[in-house]
Amino acid sequence: MTLYFLLHCEFYLFHIFSVSFWDILSFDYFKTLSHSIDSKTGSVIFPASGESSLEVTVTLRDAFNTSHVVVSVGTAFVLLDCHSSGKGIGVGKVAELQNTLDVFPNWDFKYINAVMTDFVMEQGIKNNWHYRKWYSGVMELSARKSITVDVKNRWGSLFTSGPISETDLTYLFVFKELLTVIVTLSPITWAGIVMTGSGQVGSTSKTGVFEVVRGLEATNATYVFNYDVVGKWK
Repeated sequence: MTLYFLLHCEFYLFHIFSVSFWDILSFDYFKTLSHSIDSKTGSVIFPASGESSLEVTVTLRDAFNTSHVVVSVGTAFVLLDCHSSGKGIGVGKVAELQNTLDVFPNWDFKYINAVMTDFVMEQGIKNNWHYRKWYSGVMELSARKSITVDVKNRWGSLFTSGPISETDLTYLFVFKELLTVIVTLSPITWAGIVMTGSGQVGSTSKTGVFEVVRGLEATNATYVFNYDVVGKWK
């Protein structure tokens, strides 16, 4: 199978185009199209197998900037395909992996008269975070952290611990936008409530700092901070 890629761009800054593609078995087919005018139409032909998915990267670059576009190209279409090992099935595409039911990504999956519109791609525990990654782009995180603090800073008629730096947890990666973060306390020795630390709010990479508030002073008060976070990973 031969794949034919036609590139057409009209830019005023970019003057060098390069194309590379990667598949499961090989890497680094590379072609550069250079020009000195503001508009360029070019084509590149790569030999490739219809039995592998491809990831094509188009790079536009000049002396000032670089930009990348990644295009995914699926396998050849087949209604049903068995992996060469006899231990994998492809539906609507070539079976590329062993021990896998691999369904063409543009097809819907219907179960009990309902079309499945989203599904969990990955879940587990990493860096003390329990995580669940959804295909739609949603990521759910949860974590717990035990901290012992003194709550002795007067704040009106209340007392606070002051900002607790240990409560500023780092996410597994940088999210695409600000997250929904819910933090609650499980008191171990003293009652209390949690609030955001003054001037130390969260970001797309960290939860931000929190502090404990009580009606009375407390020494060596132990609390478990419970984090529930929802954000967009893509």
